[in-house]
Amino acid sequence: MATFERIRKVSPYFFVVFAVLLIAYFVWTSGAEDVMKSQMGDPKTAKIGIINGEPILYLDFEKRVKDAIDIQRRQQKQQKQQEQEVDETQIRGQVWDEIVEEVLIRQESEKAGIKISNDEILDILIENPPDALKKSFSDTAGNFNRQVYLDLVTNPDNIVKYMGKNPTQIPQEEKDKSIAQFRNDLITIEKGILQQKYGEAIGTIVNSYCSVVSPEFAKLAYTADNTKMTINYIPLMVRDVASKDIKVTDEEIAQYYDKHKQNYKQLKAQRKIKYVSFPIEPSKDDTIRSQKMIEKISAAIQVSGGDLQAKSKKFDELLNEFYGNTIDFTLVKDIEPTIANLIIALQEQEVIGPIKLPQGTYFLRLDTRREGENEVVKASHILIKSGENKDSSLAKAKELLNEVRSGKVFAELASANSEDKASAASGGDLGFFGKGKMVPQFDSAVFAKSAKPGDIIGPVETQFGYHIIHIVEKKSDELKYSEIQIIPKISNVTRNMLKRDAFSIKEQVEKLKIPFDTIATRLRKRISESGFFDKTRPVLGSKYVTDLTFQAKVGEVLEPMELKNFGYVAIQVSDDRAKGIKPLADVKKDITAKIIVLKKLDILKAKSQELFKKIQQFGTLDRAFKADPQQFPMQTATDIKDNGVITGLGQEVAFTTTASKLPLGKISEPIRGEHGYYIIEVLSREVPDKAKISGSLSQFIETLRGQARSRAFENWFIKLKDEADIQDMRSKFFREY
Repeated sequence: MATFERIRKVSPYFFVVFAVLLIAYFVWTSGAEDVMKSQMGDPKTAKIGIINGEPILYLDFEKRVKDAIDIQRRQQKQQKQQEQEVDETQIRGQVWDEIVEEVLIRQESEKAGIKISNDEILDILIENPPDALKKSFSDTAGNFNRQVYLDLVTNPDNIVKYMGKNPTQIPQEEKDKSIAQFRNDLITIEKGILQQKYGEAIGTIVNSYCSVVSPEFAKLAYTADNTKMTINYIPLMVRDVASKDIKVTDEEIAQYYDKHKQNYKQLKAQRKIKYVSFPIEPSKDDTIRSQKMIEKISAAIQVSGGDLQAKSKKFDELLNEFYGNTIDFTLVKDIEPTIANLIIALQEQEVIGPIKLPQGTYFLRLDTRREGENEVVKASHILIKSGENKDSSLAKAKELLNEVRSGKVFAELASANSEDKASAASGGDLGFFGKGKMVPQFDSAVFAKSAKPGDIIGPVETQFGYHIIHIVEKKSDELKYSEIQIIPKISNVTRNMLKRDAFSIKEQVEKLKIPFDTIATRLRKRISESGFFDKTRPVLGSKYVTDLTFQAKVGEVLEPMELKNFGYVAIQVSDDRAKGIKPLADVKKDITAKIIVLKKLDILKAKSQELFKKIQQFGTLDRAFKADPQQFPMQTATDIKDNGVITGLGQEVAFTTTASKLPLGKISEPIRGEHGYYIIEVLSREVPDKAKISGSLSQFIETLRGQARSRAFENWFIKLKDEADIQDMRSKFFREY
């Protein structure tokens, strides 16, 4: 944009320090580095999507994702964080969603005649910079130094001092790189402000249109919202009617379907797939190979005899042979707890193993230990939960404390009495833990200087209840240890076999015309099938699979692929549904359930009418209840509004609508609701008077407008996106997004 040329020329170093922070302020930009495998021809004109006829070029998309990676890494560097791996799949999806939103909002803004001038953007940048930008020029108290900010804009050479070096010692190449980066950042900031202004402008229009509230509607809504009723009622609930004797015929289902077809509209085309997965996991041969390694290590250690030094020397040889690791001095609290509990009790140079853990089989050696500064405690406990009667729980805890102190075995008492079932199974053992790992009261008790190994402490009250604690051991060790971990590894032979089997399904379906199901049965593989899904929903956790499914024909087998959590997958497009009315087969189950509810309501109708006749002789529901609580199971609801909501019943509009009009003290005839029949009696009703309504109406209207505005833009954009012509071509460039 031309208005920025002056700043670009005058201020080439501007934003070198703080551009990262501002760019992060604008949500619109993010991305991921791509390994493009496209067959699209000239990459300069390759399209990654088309939105309402407007092409989105692959190179533009690629630039954004690369910029975003650079921004993220600069943020990490600026905040002195360790550089973390970028989740490209997640970011790639975010970039696409953001581009779609940007383009749609801009297109709608242009239709509405909205124009954002370059001077307006420049004014924001110079006169009213966003808060995220101001922070770079604010002191620790949060005061914005506008003079410094403007001085840097008008005197760009001053920015060189922010590069952390003497300007005369900065190589020209580094200066050029900073200038280029600045220009890119400035353009990005400019686009971010523009997009933000488009969003604000179209949002104002949408909110204004959707937040019109008539005074008459506001009066009714205010009255309903501020009317409170106390109601006695007897519910006859659908859930209490047995389903086993209710029969639904195919004819009834068909009649219901024909009558209510408009309730079963399908707004988007849908597809369904069936698939066979080949999990990438070790084969039997791979497992046997690992077992032989374990046996070899075990035998080698045993051959060395019981001598500690001989075993340790042999372990050094095995470390090299089986690619073991030596972990330098580490605080016990920072070692994986299971490993820490094993090695902390060893002598120096002592070797143990094989030890089977969920993450593999281990051989471990404690190389050496030294005293550290951070103490760890090994403790056991007995927990008595507080419950409703804290005094009773405390008394029980004190009784157990006395039993422990009288000589009874702590572990046995913990197993029999502790309500922490996880630790009770191991005699209350909590293993080793460092400060801050337990709730504060527990933490303070066990790490107190007065708490010594062997002590019994308690009862200690925490949010979980009362604890009797046995301090088993205290250490402040840092450990250096070595480990050999044997995990059954997937060999290339196994991986290739799985891949071959997946590809063989496609080959046999296409060339030999053998049915997909038949091939899967021969391979002794279970066939899974998805439900129907539309183009917007990832299937098998992958939007790529969704897009390929809609590009293929029904019956076609997709190119086998490797998917996270599934392994190699062979997928066949098994069915499709055009948008329109869903076929009866798709909704038969739902209709059956609906008819069962309707039949139950018919059963309850007769019961409720019979009950109503009996109640009339008592005059009030309360008298009927007192006479026979089982026959007349009355309940009372307080502070009920005419909003369709009854605590314990859910949404029951008929209930509250009837209650709002029913004369006080009159017992209603049975009311049919969504979940049952109800006989009600309104005991009291507080209705706001005209003066209160008049005095509160203006503020209430603003509240209603605010509620409408809070939902308006989101609902508008969802509809806009649903109706847009969005051609997503990412599957031609990426396998994960």
